[in-house]
Amino acid sequence: MNYKKIIALMSALCIMGGTLQTVQSRGILNTAYAEESASDTVNFTAIGETIPIKLTNTDNLTVTWKSDNENVAVVDQSGNITSTGVGSCNVYAITDSQVLTLKVVVTETEEKPAEPVTVTLNEIHLDHASNTALPSLQGADTKDAQWSSSDTSVAVVDESGKITAVGKGKCNITAVLGNVTYIIPIDSVYDPEADSIPEIPEQFVNNITLNNEKPTRKITTQAEGLVWSSTDENVAVVDQSGNVTAVNKGSCRIYASDDTIRYYFEVTSEYDPDYVPETDYIGTIELSNSQRSQTITLTNVEDTSSIVWQSLDESIAVIDEKGIVTALKSGTCTVTATVGDTVYNIKIVSTYSPEDDTPTEIPEYEIKGIGNTIQLKSSDAAEWISLDVNVITVDNNGLVTAVGAGEAEILIKSANAVTTVKIKVISEKLIGDANLDGKVSVSDAVRILQYLANPTKYDLSPQAAENADAYGENDGITGKDAYAIQMYDSGAIDSLPMIE
Repeated sequence: MNYKKIIALMSALCIMGGTLQTVQSRGILNTAYAEESASDTVNFTAIGETIPIKLTNTDNLTVTWKSDNENVAVVDQSGNITSTGVGSCNVYAITDSQVLTLKVVVTETEEKPAEPVTVTLNEIHLDHASNTALPSLQGADTKDAQWSSSDTSVAVVDESGKITAVGKGKCNITAVLGNVTYIIPIDSVYDPEADSIPEIPEQFVNNITLNNEKPTRKITTQAEGLVWSSTDENVAVVDQSGNVTAVNKGSCRIYASDDTIRYYFEVTSEYDPDYVPETDYIGTIELSNSQRSQTITLTNVEDTSSIVWQSLDESIAVIDEKGIVTALKSGTCTVTATVGDTVYNIKIVSTYSPEDDTPTEIPEYEIKGIGNTIQLKSSDAAEWISLDVNVITVDNNGLVTAVGAGEAEILIKSANAVTTVKIKVISEKLIGDANLDGKVSVSDAVRILQYLANPTKYDLSPQAAENADAYGENDGITGKDAYAIQMYDSGAIDSLPMIE
């Protein structure tokens, strides 16, 4: 892109309201799509699967993701839904003014983990001239692997995958990466007690200076098979093609080694990662925690839809197609507005700190006893949503019913806002109430028999397990507990636990 000189353009930038205007949050469309489906129902065919959800028209909105039943599916704050059990639940995308609902259906009963794979790589020979090695895991990132040695008296390995001989012998170095295990055979003739260990000679080659204008330099050599390394990767890093890249200010040494010699380059880095090049700015916008987003308007541009907006550092601030700039962290960057062949530069100075955002205090209420209720009131509530139906349910009038011990949130959705209430349910022990519905009936006996038949699928919470012990004196859950509950439900006995 050819940048033209901007002359007398200070009047071109209008900061709305005389200086700058706070962006008002806009609602999202009530649609969402997964990568393979445009439906508002997300279907899983196995436990442990993950499907990412992408929302449309969420410019500069903060979206919070919640699942109302994490025994069926969980969701992270990037919208990735992962199935955890068979059944159905709802996943909500929540903004300050709207709630988007996605139904999740999980049909398969058992998780199918990936089959483990073992790969044996070529043997590595270590001696006095070459007593270290940096193996390659077929292109995988060695720093993500879990490394170990079968015999640390022969060779050891660090967390980055660097293997060092410490004695004579043979051993295996193991690298575990996901479901793949790499085996690297080691043959070491290195003798730490040898009288004379030949040193690999070092040879200085050149000085290298890196800066913001030229942060990367390519080192070319005629030698082949060299292993490249940096003595300080906080200053500069080097890949195995000899590309040296500055990371910060400082000095370090770059080595290129083989079995017979170590070439080295002295690196001086003047690179500043926070440097913003000087340019012709038509204005400056300041962002902070009290005013995180602002709108930029060019008064001399009639057709605003023709403007192409871009942030030159999206780690500091982002800007949408309407010219709304939003800070992500503190720092300085440039936003450009391109109109035809003309480029306008706007300086963004951000003091915004995500850590300093003060969260809104959520009202909390308490319900004692499973089956008990509490009435919530809201003058303009249009919809009530429980974010954990295993703990609480809520009807259309705000009546909350405790169904299990724990804590959960209620979303109260009105026409213009979404508020949150936290409910804590304290379960009171009721012998025989295995399904935590606040009463004892034959359904509790069925729940116990389900648990005994398949405890993985029909697990009992700690409170439910304590209630289910309805026969004997703390002898655990057996079929006799279901029998005792049936006797109590039929009126054959007057109280629980049943002791014979």
